Amino acid sequence: MTTPTLCTTPIAVAIHRPGDNPIFGESSILVAVDDEAAGPFIALTANSADGESTMRLDPDELEQIVVVARELVDGMNKREGVAT
Repeated sequence: MTTPTLCTTPIAVAIHRPGDNPIFGESSILVAVDDEAAGPFIALTANSADGESTMRLDPDELEQIVVVARELVDGMNKREGVAT
């Protein structure tokens, strides 16, 4: 009888400022892939003094948010004369 092989699958990454704790620091955002049997989605969990909050986005929503956010930042930079 052979011992089953275990797998390692990354499903989350912490984004945080240097020196801040990646698990509970206030700048920490946990980006995770989740699936509740209806297909994968991205969960963004942020810490703050008020506690933890999570936003769940399907991949199409996340891509559209990134596009719109870049357009908004580019518009503000052009208005302020900042090179992008």
